[in-house]
Amino acid sequence: MMKLTMSIVGTLSGLSIFLIFLIQYHNYNASVWGFVTGILSFCVFHLNYLYLKNKIDEWYEPKALEKLKIMGLVIGLSSVVAFGVYLSLFITRKQDMFSMNDFNYFPCIIFSILSFKSGILLFSTARHYKKYVILCNPQFIYDIRKQSDSQPELQH
Repeated sequence: MMKLTMSIVGTLSGLSIFLIFLIQYHNYNASVWGFVTGILSFCVFHLNYLYLKNKIDEWYEPKALEKLKIMGLVIGLSSVVAFGVYLSLFITRKQDMFSMNDFNYFPCIIFSILSFKSGILLFSTARHYKKYVILCNPQFIYDIRKQSDSQPELQH
């Protein structure tokens, strides 16, 4: 239940960050990172909700969870790169930390860190539930073994 609550808070805060920084402050970089955080948190919420309702194996196959896992990792790593870029822009332009105008990079730094957290959380959640779906459905274990047996081995 705590996972659901935290992912709902992440979704609502990410989407409110998106709207506030888009409409009020016109800081489009920060609003995009807030939107990314909200979407990733909603994906985590959806996975946790389906798991609690014992329906995750009806909605997702291991391949789909693998794609969610990769998406979380890619977005998490992208947000680390964005963090470095925004931090260097913030320092070189000597911006005020508490200004919320449209060219301030400090909110972008904060929200890219939040996107990193949400991306890594999606990665770990999808990885966990992928293992769960495989163990709950013997058909997937058979399919994985069948695929590994059909691949030719490399000879040295």
